[in-house]
Amino acid sequence: MNHPICQKPGIPLRCRQICDGKPGNLSEEKQLELLNYFAGIETPRAEPPGIIERGLSFVGAIADYAFAGFPAMPEGESERRLNICRGCTEFLPETTQCRQCGCYMNLKTQLATSVCPLGLWDAVTQKGPASEDTSPKD
Repeated sequence: MNHPICQKPGIPLRCRQICDGKPGNLSEEKQLELLNYFAGIETPRAEPPGIIERGLSFVGAIADYAFAGFPAMPEGESERRLNICRGCTEFLPETTQCRQCGCYMNLKTQLATSVCPLGLWDAVTQKGPASEDTSPKD
């Protein structure tokens, strides 16, 4: 099964995880997982992604955070996110890792620009004093 979408930039992380960088010659199990992904049916992962995938994800997360100007996290937001993760079936309490993205959630939840791969929490967007409209009002 040739999967040309994986070879384009900006493809969802889960798609790359399924194909493992080798879109051709997928096993029947991987083909089914990929079809379920495109149909919107998420297949639970048995284990978190490997070290290379986690490393690439970490570098991307730090780059996003830097490009956003290192935004501040509102007080209590990191703990709120981590509590959501702790209640998730994909959370591995022994390592504080997410089975879906492989991130260490005690760290990921502290980055304002990070997002949950399952959509349980989003990036924090807040305008600081520099971005407020200071133009005179008529």
